[in-house]
Amino acid sequence: MTYLLLLLWFTAALTEHICDDSGLICAEMELEDELAVDIEMIVEDGGEKSNRILRKKDFTTTETSTTLPSDEFHSEPPAAIRWWNSLLGKRDAEHHPQDKTSHILMIDAGSGGSRLHVYEYDRRSFSTLPPPVSDVATDSQWTKRLKPGLSSFANVREEELPAVLADYMRPMLTFAKKVLKEKKSHWGEYHIYLKATGGMRTLSVEDRTKLMDTVRDLFQNKYPELLKNPFRIDGIDQIRVISGEEEAIYGWTAINYLMGTLISNSGGSGTVISPNITYGALDMGGASTQISFYEPGEDIMSNLFKMQLGGSKHWNVYAHSFLYFGINSARERNSARIVHEQDKGRPNHERLSGRYYNPCFNGGYETNFTSKIHFNDNDVESWLSSSAVGNNAQEYSVSLYGGVLPDTDFHQCYTYTVSLLRKESNAWCDFAHGGDCSYAGIYQPPIPYQSARYGGFFAFANYLKLWHFLKLPIKANVGQVKARAEEICSMSFDELINYNSEIHKKGKDVNLEELSDYCFHSTYTYSMLHDGYGFSDSTNITVASIINGQKVTWALGSALYEINSLDWTYTPGQVEQAFVGMGVVLSSVVTVCCVFLSLQLYKERRHRGASLWSIKPDGPDRHGYGAVEDI
Repeated sequence: MTYLLLLLWFTAALTEHICDDSGLICAEMELEDELAVDIEMIVEDGGEKSNRILRKKDFTTTETSTTLPSDEFHSEPPAAIRWWNSLLGKRDAEHHPQDKTSHILMIDAGSGGSRLHVYEYDRRSFSTLPPPVSDVATDSQWTKRLKPGLSSFANVREEELPAVLADYMRPMLTFAKKVLKEKKSHWGEYHIYLKATGGMRTLSVEDRTKLMDTVRDLFQNKYPELLKNPFRIDGIDQIRVISGEEEAIYGWTAINYLMGTLISNSGGSGTVISPNITYGALDMGGASTQISFYEPGEDIMSNLFKMQLGGSKHWNVYAHSFLYFGINSARERNSARIVHEQDKGRPNHERLSGRYYNPCFNGGYETNFTSKIHFNDNDVESWLSSSAVGNNAQEYSVSLYGGVLPDTDFHQCYTYTVSLLRKESNAWCDFAHGGDCSYAGIYQPPIPYQSARYGGFFAFANYLKLWHFLKLPIKANVGQVKARAEEICSMSFDELINYNSEIHKKGKDVNLEELSDYCFHSTYTYSMLHDGYGFSDSTNITVASIINGQKVTWALGSALYEINSLDWTYTPGQVEQAFVGMGVVLSSVVTVCCVFLSLQLYKERRHRGASLWSIKPDGPDRHGYGAVEDI
């Protein structure tokens, strides 16, 4: 019977997935490409279009999670995930919140947009001590995505900001209320968090503070006429900009949780030593990029993050985030450097104007480029220019165009992308740490080799989008990224459009600006993996959007951490209560018997006039201690 069920499962899987030889890593045959084109729509409030300063171009929303490509990795999942998948049946089935569960809402406020995730977990009432780690799960339909990123509102006037951000946040809260409509009476119990990442970290302290204070005021219902938040806020720490290292560790936590290794190795107290297997995590956002992994030898000299879920063992993990090395920030830095390098041969009055050749553009493509990034005398990026006033750098606009000989573009583009890593800053790190450095002067222990106890690296976010476009398998080595980058960069822009139409066959309009980025995106990714982190060309990277039916995102790791930091109650189980009751009865019986026996012995003692027990003072002691004699 078991073999029959396995055969039926495997046959069904073949009709829905394309799998690798192991059958563990799968991709759906019909790939979603939500990111291929952004559907613009006006933010609506109760059916009425907002008439604030927001316009149609300001927001785009999507009510389902991004699964591009819908790649799946299957391993032995945590118990909660197995339970969850049994409820879902098919992965695309609609799931409703369970009556006896609780929820947590996590808003990932990234540089390119915000995503609200609704997570579900068993209520934290335990019948065992110490309490176990609480599992978490979600449904693919429980995510709301909104553009633009929160950081884009930094220039809104302070007096207008509450109304603007209320309009921005309202669709996410409305969506959460819709998902949890059957549990309305419990909304006030469900914690909501907003954690902002790289885009907000690039802002000044003043701008960050202004934005976060306004969001906190809105979520704490200080502007009820603008926005009403029905969910639970206990303190300002639930609404904040998180550090890059937190973002990195949350990604690592999510990967290792979904792969079933995190909780299985966390039992007890102290430090996790020699886990059976772990996985590294690579995350590339718009403004920052992250790397995190467990170093098997526990030899981490810097950038160590102690991850602990509840009262379980803690993990010593290497985690680092590189600000301005996310794909969007890196693209701007690269274009600014191209302008700077080509201006070196121009007269002063011709600089920062006109047309510039961008070797990372396909031949035949041209676009305008606007930036405030300048370079100092040491060829290092700077926000100040010779004409800047105070801290306001001069903004300039130029035209960038692709070459006539596209077959040479990859090598020139590669030279620029390697320079973005600023490896010249590694001199001190190389001296202090014996060469154990990645890029931009940052210490990094050597990358662990894949083995029976180290499962390699998982990549997500913008890696996922790139893998799909390059038509790479779910598990591809770094050398394959380079080979595909060379092919993409060798195309003319018209050829690239035709190539893209073969991937996206749904008749959607082509986003030319996004399409023009893939030569740079693929070349930069190879540079970062190979020249930055130190992966060899033969090292495999696994890219997955879904692991064991759950979406891969750092927000999942964050939700898991926060849930296990919440209060809990202890309620003895039925079996334990039965034993307690039986113990009380037995204790009472024994007490009565002892009292009765004592009375009887007391009477006998008075009758015989002798001690019941006495230590024999004389004679040898065969046991080495005074013998007790019954007389």
